[in-house]
Amino acid sequence: MKNKVEFKKFMSGMGEVFDKKITPIIIKLYWKVLEPFTDEQCQQAFNMAIAQCRFFPKPADLTEFIIGSPKQIEQSKEDKALVIANNIISHLKTHGSRVFPKLDDQVAKHLMTKRWPYYEWAAAVIESELKWWTKEFCEAYKSYVALEVPMQIATPENVKKLISDIGK
Repeated sequence: MKNKVEFKKFMSGMGEVFDKKITPIIIKLYWKVLEPFTDEQCQQAFNMAIAQCRFFPKPADLTEFIIGSPKQIEQSKEDKALVIANNIISHLKTHGSRVFPKLDDQVAKHLMTKRWPYYEWAAAVIESELKWWTKEFCEAYKSYVALEVPMQIATPENVKKLISDIGK
């Protein structure tokens, strides 16, 4: 949050609603926690806190209103993986194993080239296995998305040769 005047108004408003004394220390702590977010995000979080909380919200409650709870974030990964898996199955039913599906998601593209090479997988998979494949795809997708280290893209050999002499 950038607008300190609006921030103080929201804090004093919450103090009134929840019958809590707002001290300078509380102002500093909440300001520090909410500083990385936009004014609009914080305004929405304050409004949601006033509407939904029974007690004065902790800083974690406000950030949860902005970015969602870990459970919601996990659910959104699951939803995205399921949508991608269903799109792949739909593509398979429409095009068979002849055409690689258009995948904008890098994790899905990686999974469908490395873990399940699409052309071979599409030629061999049978209808009754798709339900279980979808479940496995979603678990693999969530695992790859959760990686702290981004996926590494292999460097072609000719590029390795070109850059090997740099700096000598």
